[in-house]
Amino acid sequence: MGRTRLVLWSFLMAWFAFTGNAQAGVGEAGTYLTNNQNSDGSWGVDSSTQYFETTEAVRSLQSIGNKGNAYAEGLNFIANSYIDGTEDRARRVEALFPEGYDVAGDISEILEAQRADGSFGFAVGYEGNVFHTALALAALKASGTGGAANITAISYLLSFQNADGSFGLTADQTSVYLTSLVGLALDGLGQDAVVDAAVAWLVSRQNPDGGFGDSGSTTFETAFVSRLLYVRDNSSAVAIAAQDYLLDNQNINGSFNDETYDTAVAAWGLKVAFIDAPLKSGLNLFGLPSGVEVGYTSYNLIEDLGGELVVDRVDQFNRVTGLFESTFYSAGVVSGDEFPIVDDEGYLVYMKDAGVMYHRVQAFTSSYQFTSGLNVVAFSNAPTEPAITSQDLLGYIGSPAEVASVQRINRETGRFETTVYQGSLPVGASFDISIGEAYLVHMLVPKDISNIFAPPSISITSPVDGTEYFDPLLDVTGTVSVDVMSVFVNDVPANIVGSTFSADDIVLVEGVNAITAVATGSNGITASNTINITYIEGIDYTIPQGGSANDSQSVFGDPALLSGAAGVGASWTGPTFFGLAIAGASFVAANEIQISYQIQIAASAPVGVYDFHLELSVSDSAGEPLVPLTNNIYDFKVRVTTP
Repeated sequence: MGRTRLVLWSFLMAWFAFTGNAQAGVGEAGTYLTNNQNSDGSWGVDSSTQYFETTEAVRSLQSIGNKGNAYAEGLNFIANSYIDGTEDRARRVEALFPEGYDVAGDISEILEAQRADGSFGFAVGYEGNVFHTALALAALKASGTGGAANITAISYLLSFQNADGSFGLTADQTSVYLTSLVGLALDGLGQDAVVDAAVAWLVSRQNPDGGFGDSGSTTFETAFVSRLLYVRDNSSAVAIAAQDYLLDNQNINGSFNDETYDTAVAAWGLKVAFIDAPLKSGLNLFGLPSGVEVGYTSYNLIEDLGGELVVDRVDQFNRVTGLFESTFYSAGVVSGDEFPIVDDEGYLVYMKDAGVMYHRVQAFTSSYQFTSGLNVVAFSNAPTEPAITSQDLLGYIGSPAEVASVQRINRETGRFETTVYQGSLPVGASFDISIGEAYLVHMLVPKDISNIFAPPSISITSPVDGTEYFDPLLDVTGTVSVDVMSVFVNDVPANIVGSTFSADDIVLVEGVNAITAVATGSNGITASNTINITYIEGIDYTIPQGGSANDSQSVFGDPALLSGAAGVGASWTGPTFFGLAIAGASFVAANEIQISYQIQIAASAPVGVYDFHLELSVSDSAGEPLVPLTNNIYDFKVRVTTP
């Protein structure tokens, strides 16, 4: 099966008739969803499942970029639905938060349902479980909230991971769906080893047909695995086979199993592996939006673009001969020149109608061999956030003595736009370099350029990912490639010396903190590295194993009461490897006695943070306690470290 799919608007039915049982892919799954929406903005025919199906349809349309009227009406239905429970609220947060809706009430309700062990259940008062905890954590992560709740939820989920890397509802169960769901929730939260173990188990469970499922392959299980594989290793053979399974099981009407839910999750599972390239009626300067398969030629491309009813011809400029070569249809048969489709080469595609080509992401490294004169070039690995402009590109390609201009066809006006040098500065049109589009580059000399858009390298070396930290200000150091112009750590500018950087006094908040270092290379391309640091505030004592800490506290009472003081004492609660000794006492004032004490830690004490409760007392000569006292009860946090 080919790895490209084309969706054409006015020629849709004609294209289906021409291509027989070819699958339509991402775009037609979205079209099926928009065509099967209810008048109130919901999806589904069963009122008991409409909210669930609608949230999945909306999130799917969101992921594939289909944000038309159906999407807006779906958002409105979700926002105005009466719901209750962790699952419904988590789905609403993930659907509405990206569009700026106020979801604070839903987040508050989710947090109220968290139990002491960090888990979430169906609602407040219900027992926690892996399913609801994963949904809640994903919603809190997506909305950037949760704080300490995220830490305990993560700990709860980790306690359910089996030795083989899988997850299930109980410790002795395994589930493809739950393993994928938990992996997606934990991704990006400093649990790489846990997620990688989950992925390894999933890979081992792939069925011969490329799909996934506990009892044979299913659309929804395969789609969830595909989403997780995308964020871990989208170019693997396992990921590609899973995507092919989904494509092979799509109906001609664009749906999966003629079901809203299956279509929604499958479209989402496919979209993560595809990017789209829009084409307009008439001439397009076109380049495949990612790496090209070995053996892929213009004969394959013209058919994947839609065939004779949709495409007029595909032309290539042969830079060796200086002539154009053309692939076209003759009496319904692909004819003309057959030339290989090459990474980052551009082509002239003449379309009979507008459309979108969905192309599977393929990893590749760009290398450009510019010849003197005209070059038709695509820049499919150009960054998009922030976008590279044609004026940036002109400077990257070469000096005024090397390159004359960069041109494109404006898709809206159909006219050429040109960026040139004036003196040493790029001037003229300034347009973004887009994936799927090609450009005319006029060179004055031949020139080879490798990795023109290569991002810089950056790595945080200190602190270590996952570290617990007890100071509200964090110092960060790391390494960068030598061509880096600037580094910011959580928006704080870093000092760069050679291939190292340092940023001081990064402010932490209680709970998990994402620490992101962003490097900008000399070509304007950015790269980042993120670690997670857990800040635990309120540490009263830091004591090494086998060590101790001396301190004193004042207790207060009526002078007449304290005048009978003959002794002091203390009672405490804490771990068994803690100890306490009274070191002395003295009057500071008639109503105040200062009591000195020593907290002792056994050499065998485990490293960690512990609660310590202390009550100081004063007694008379008969050993009877003098009461009432004030300021005599304390709760401390004690951090035990290695010596």
